[in-house]
Amino acid sequence: MLSSALGLLTRSTAFAFTALLLWKFVPEDIGPVVTHRPELAHWMPSYVAIAFVDPSEPGFATVPSGVLLFMYVAVLAGAACAGRSA
Repeated sequence: MLSSALGLLTRSTAFAFTALLLWKFVPEDIGPVVTHRPELAHWMPSYVAIAFVDPSEPGFATVPSGVLLFMYVAVLAGAACAGRSA
């Protein structure tokens, strides 16, 4: 879902793929280590998606993680729609 919204936003498959990989490895993996706040990782899109698919993961329950994941997708899709109309 996030990749589709990002693809609409960038209009380039290669750029969307690169942006997703950079997002996964820089803010999601390195961000909590650099800021010394490991609980920050629980709010990142990848962790939220894992918590949505696998309810046995500690952290969010299925419904709150689904709502947060939907909000991430809505923000990216809204940005893509706003970018197309401009």
